[in-house]
Amino acid sequence: MSNGVLQVLFRIGSLACLAALASCEVSGKHMPIETYQSPSDPAVLAADQPISISATEMNYTIGLRDIVSVEVVDHAEFGGNFKIEEDGTFELPTVFRRVHMSGLTPRQAEARIHDIIRDLVVGSPTVRVKVLLSRSREYYMLGAVRHEGRYFMGLEDVTVRDAIIEADLWGDGAKTGTVYIITPDRDNKPSYVTVDGAAILQGKLRDNVVLKPGDIIYVPTTIYFQITKTLDEIIGQTRRVQDVEGSVRYGDKVGTDGFGKYATGAPIP
Repeated sequence: MSNGVLQVLFRIGSLACLAALASCEVSGKHMPIETYQSPSDPAVLAADQPISISATEMNYTIGLRDIVSVEVVDHAEFGGNFKIEEDGTFELPTVFRRVHMSGLTPRQAEARIHDIIRDLVVGSPTVRVKVLLSRSREYYMLGAVRHEGRYFMGLEDVTVRDAIIEADLWGDGAKTGTVYIITPDRDNKPSYVTVDGAAILQGKLRDNVVLKPGDIIYVPTTIYFQITKTLDEIIGQTRRVQDVEGSVRYGDKVGTDGFGKYATGAPIP
């Protein structure tokens, strides 16, 4: 293939790439960072301070797929470790009754179990419910990070800095100064805020917000990286075409097995 054709392909590829990049904006309503931080969020500058697990667990609401421990003092027959099923319930042993736990705090769950078994024991039962494993609170890391995917929050709050580090930092071509935090919406009206991921990792914690369950953290790649990658693909495809064309001359005899040996100048039958 001639150099002129290659140059045309490069220009077409560049224009197509730029057009694609121009249309690849994050969908949703862009919000100022101040609107993302609810009054209940911990102070941003204190985001790297240890969080009290007991305080977090006290306000935690049990969700689907969580593993909880149930203990009834002096009545082991009611206790055990249980998974909250997809319908939000688990089966309480001995009474073989399904107890709805999803959406309750551990203290509320204790009160519900207490009401169920109080007529089955002598005196007022002491019930303790503890969340052993949280699998209902999750967030997603996408884009130019080393490890994309779904991450469980557990019982502790997770900040943007925590999420980036958990994903093993940046991938190739990451646009670290513009990280999107996308909050999905059931009515298909997602919103998003942007933060400077590089600045956060350097200790500037003003925008190191606490993520909400279900959030998507998307790290885009730079335009330069995307153009370079697209052009590399075009060059690779062009070279493969040249290799194929260089191995076969027009006029070669075609047999049942494809192109045969090179033509020796004999007339084409």
